[in-house]
Amino acid sequence: MTDTIAPPTRWDGRAYASAQDILDRAGQLGPLVAAEADEMERRQQLTEPVKQALVDAGVFAIGYPAEWGGPQMRVDDQIRLIEQLARFDGSVGWNVTIMADSGLYAGRLGRELAAQIYPSMDMPTAGSFNPPGVAEPVDGGYRLSGRWRFGTGIRNADRVLGRFRRHVDGQPAFDANGDPDLWVAWFPGEAVVRHDTWHTTGLAGSGSCDYSIDGVVVAADQMYRYADQFRPSLELPPLSRYYGTLTGNQVGVPLGIAAHGLDLVREHLTAARTKWGDSVSADQYVQVKLAEADGLYRAARAYALDTFADITDALLRDVALTRQQEANMQTAPVIACDLCRRSLEIVLDLVGAQSILRSKPYDRLYRDMSSLARHFYFRSIHLELSGRHLLGEDIPLSLSD
Repeated sequence: MTDTIAPPTRWDGRAYASAQDILDRAGQLGPLVAAEADEMERRQQLTEPVKQALVDAGVFAIGYPAEWGGPQMRVDDQIRLIEQLARFDGSVGWNVTIMADSGLYAGRLGRELAAQIYPSMDMPTAGSFNPPGVAEPVDGGYRLSGRWRFGTGIRNADRVLGRFRRHVDGQPAFDANGDPDLWVAWFPGEAVVRHDTWHTTGLAGSGSCDYSIDGVVVAADQMYRYADQFRPSLELPPLSRYYGTLTGNQVGVPLGIAAHGLDLVREHLTAARTKWGDSVSADQYVQVKLAEADGLYRAARAYALDTFADITDALLRDVALTRQQEANMQTAPVIACDLCRRSLEIVLDLVGAQSILRSKPYDRLYRDMSSLARHFYFRSIHLELSGRHLLGEDIPLSLSD
């Protein structure tokens, strides 16, 4: 008989769930998300039942290091997780891809300090970095004030991040290089004022509104230099070493929306065949376009998963990423999102005028994908790094040097 080895205990006294357990639990949330989707869009945030279900599933703990008792979910598995949630609803997927970064940020703090800021690994984090607020020195720390835009998940977050420019004697400070002295700080969600600015085409339930704080004091050790966020170190836990792994799972959102579109069009064509006979599904144009849409989605998914599986393997082997791997982290999400958008456009063409009716589910998919594709992370500017690498330029990248 083989003894069962219990998973490590987290600092909040719970044993973490495995990556597969979290994926399985999240995969069962479809009926709840469907029931709450309209209310989430109306309220511009996750409803409490959905947030609690996500907490119970363990999704907000996925970035915590295994050595701390966390799940340390592989980035490619994180993409699968986000894809599944976005397949239920795009806003839920986008909320989670941002708020589940708690462990990746905490990995920069060290276990003892991280446990102080996050008494539970299930506490979601949100935040934004632009424009920077003001950090004024006080005894033992800084007094922080500022207002930021696009705080995805800010309405549901337990911990919030913001970027600040340090001031000395009332004047903006500069670092040793003569650049603005920029820092990132944590503060509690209850200290934040949320502003009703999120009135959008799509992803309405993500609640990416403006938020502000005024005179919140935090300890100096609850801040880190903004530049360090982009400076990898093998001394950090694997998933916290590169900023690209922080954002890598975001590609799961367009994958989930595209997959949902394919699910719906197959249901639509099946219903049409039942009503009108085989003439609809036997139409050669319909067959060709459906296969094309499915192929575009599968190509996007394979490219994204392969890219981030390769990167995760390197991180877990404690080796620095190559220039090509770092460039791939920028390229794969852009290309994958574009393929997913093209897949969805084909689906919408196949269902015709039904795609523009608010009473039909295609409308939300179209609005969510349109908003998502305009997010900075999916813009083509990120292809520059790969292009320069392909031209043989000696690009000074991170740990590869």
